Amino acid sequence: MNNKEKASLILVAVGGDKNVKSLVHCATRLRFELYDNRLANEKTLNEIPGIQGVVFRTSQLQLIIGQGEVERYYKEVSSLLSSSDAKENIEVKVKSEFSVKRLVDVFLETLSNIFAPVIPAIVGCGMLMGILYSLQTLGWINPSSTLYQFLNIFSNAAFYFLPIYLAFSCGQRFGCNPYVAAVLGGIIIHPTFIEMVNNGSSIMDLGFIQITLKNYSSSVVPIILSVYFMSWIEKGLKRIVPKMIALIVTPTVTLFVSGIVALWLLAPLGENVGNFIANVFLSIYSHFGFIGGIVLGSLYPFILATGMQVAFTPITVMNLSSLGYDFVYPLVAASNAAMAAAAIYIFFRTKNKELKSLAASTGISALIGVTEPVFFGIVARFKKVLYAVMIGGAVGGVIMGLFNVTYGGFGFVPFGTIILAFGPTFVYYILGVFASMITTVVILHFTGFEAKDKTQNISKDKVNNDLGNKKQANFTIKSPTDGEVIPLSEVDDPAFSQGHIGEGIAIIPSKNIIYAPCNGKIVVLYPSKHALGISVDNLEILIHVGINTVKMNGLGFSTFVKEGDFVKEGDKLIEFDQEEIKKCGFAPTVMMIVTRRENYTLQISQIQNKTDHNQDLIYIYEKENE
Repeated sequence: MNNKEKASLILVAVGGDKNVKSLVHCATRLRFELYDNRLANEKTLNEIPGIQGVVFRTSQLQLIIGQGEVERYYKEVSSLLSSSDAKENIEVKVKSEFSVKRLVDVFLETLSNIFAPVIPAIVGCGMLMGILYSLQTLGWINPSSTLYQFLNIFSNAAFYFLPIYLAFSCGQRFGCNPYVAAVLGGIIIHPTFIEMVNNGSSIMDLGFIQITLKNYSSSVVPIILSVYFMSWIEKGLKRIVPKMIALIVTPTVTLFVSGIVALWLLAPLGENVGNFIANVFLSIYSHFGFIGGIVLGSLYPFILATGMQVAFTPITVMNLSSLGYDFVYPLVAASNAAMAAAAIYIFFRTKNKELKSLAASTGISALIGVTEPVFFGIVARFKKVLYAVMIGGAVGGVIMGLFNVTYGGFGFVPFGTIILAFGPTFVYYILGVFASMITTVVILHFTGFEAKDKTQNISKDKVNNDLGNKKQANFTIKSPTDGEVIPLSEVDDPAFSQGHIGEGIAIIPSKNIIYAPCNGKIVVLYPSKHALGISVDNLEILIHVGINTVKMNGLGFSTFVKEGDFVKEGDKLIEFDQEEIKKCGFAPTVMMIVTRRENYTLQISQIQNKTDHNQDLIYIYEKENE
C-alpha cells in the first residue's frame, strides 16, 4: 500500500474531506481540526499501516506517524484536500458544556496548531544559534568577528521575523486570510518603527491616539492577539461588504483597523503578558528549579501523549530570544532519557522477539530525541515501565533544576543535538541525563516490566493449590492453539495490550490450527476468517489470529465452522498459514480475549512457556452475591 492509498484511507476514516476544517503537522504528528469528531473512526485509523497511535483532544485529532514519514503523509493528504471541494464545508455545531478544563484544552490546542507549522523554521535557526552559543562558550569563535556576525544573521532570522510567520499560521488557525495576517505581522515589526525606537522615540502622536513605540521582533503574544482581533474584523466585513468590491474593501479596511488597534492596544498588552509569563517561569526556575524538575520530569510522558509539548514552544522561543538559552529542554531531556533507558533495558531482558525488536528501534530513536514511538509502543503498555520512567524523569529533572541547567537552542534531547548543551552547565546536564537512565533501569530491575491485568494474574500451580481451599472454578478455557504463552500486555497492538477489548492471553503459535477452547456457539465469524467469537453461558470469547490480518481479506485462512454452529472443546475452528501472514508483513500472534463476562470473574494463568491446546489458561468463577 503506497502513501497515496494510505492518505485516501485516512481521509475516509476522519469523516471525509468535508469534515476537515484544517490540517497541520509537527515533527511526528498529523493534526486535524475536524468539524465533528463523531464522524472519525478511531479503530479504522489505528489499523492503517504507518499510524502508530491516535489521540483525540476536544476538536483536534492527532495521528502519530513518526519523524520524516509525517511530511510525506501530510503532502498526500493535503493534495487530496486541495483537489476536493472541502473548503465548501458547512460547520457542524456540536454542543459542549463550558468548563475550565475545556477552556484550557482549547487554549493549548490553539497554541499547538499555531506553532506546529513554524517549528521547522525555528528549529533550524535555533540549531545554528545553539552551535554559535557553544562555540562562543568554548572560546572557538570571537563574537566581534565578521564570521560570527555573518552566522548570527542566519541563526536569529527566524526569531527576529517570528511575528510574520506566526501571523500567517494564526491566520490559518483563526480562519482569516493568512497573507493579510502576515502583512499585519510585518507592520508591527516594520524597520521604521524599530529605527524610531533605537533613536530614542517612545511615542508616536497621531492626534486622536498616541501609540507607544516598541520593538516587537521575536515576540509571540502580541501577534497572536492582533491576528485574533483581525479575524473578527475580516469575518464581519465579509458579511456586509458586497462581493463585487470585497477584494478591495475587505483587506484594506481589515489591515487599517487591525493595524491601528494592534499597535495602539493589543501589541503592548501582548508584550506585557509575554514578559510577565517569561519572568514568572524564569523566577520560579531560578529559585525553585527542582520543583519544576520533579513536575515536568515526571509528567512529561503524559504531555507527550497528548501532543501538548508544542505548547512549551512559546516559552522556549522567548527564552532563546531574550536570554540566549533555554531551561525547558534539559527537563525534557531527563524524561526522554528515562524512556530510552526503559526500552534498552527491555531489549536485553525480554525473550519476546517482537517486543525485543520494538524496544531496540524505539530505544535508539528515544536516545536521539524522538520519543512518541517508545511511549506508545512500550511505556504506555506497561504500568511498571511508566512508573519507572516517571520516577527516573523526576530524579533527572531535580538535578537539572537544582543546577539551573541551560540549553543553547532548539534540538533533540537527550543526545540528538548534545552540542547545544555545551556550556557552563554541561556536566550537570550529563549528570541529570544519566541519573534518569540509571534510576529507571534500577527500578525496572527490581520491579520487572510486565503490566498487571485488571484481574489477578496467577500461576497454574497456585490455582490448583487454591482450589483445595477455595471454591472450584465453574469452568476453564483452554489454549486455542499450541505455542509459547505471553502476557497480553506484550502484544504489539495497543487495542489488545492496553485491555481496550478485554482481558485474556496471547500465544506465539507453533501450529497452524485454532481449536475450540471450550464448548459453545459460534456467534461471530469474520469474512476475513482471521477471527471468530464463541458464546458460552454469559461469556463471549474472541479468538483473533495475527495483528492487522484483517487486511489479508482471508488470504492464508480457512475455516471449519460457520456462524450458528455449536462446537465442542478441541474441535478445529480455523487453519492459517503463518508464512503467508509473515510474507504480508504481519505477526501471527494469536490472542484469546474474554470480551463479555456477565456474572463471572476470571483468573488468567501466568504461564510463559510452551503450551498446547489441551492446557487450561483461563479460570472462570461465578460472582458471589453481595
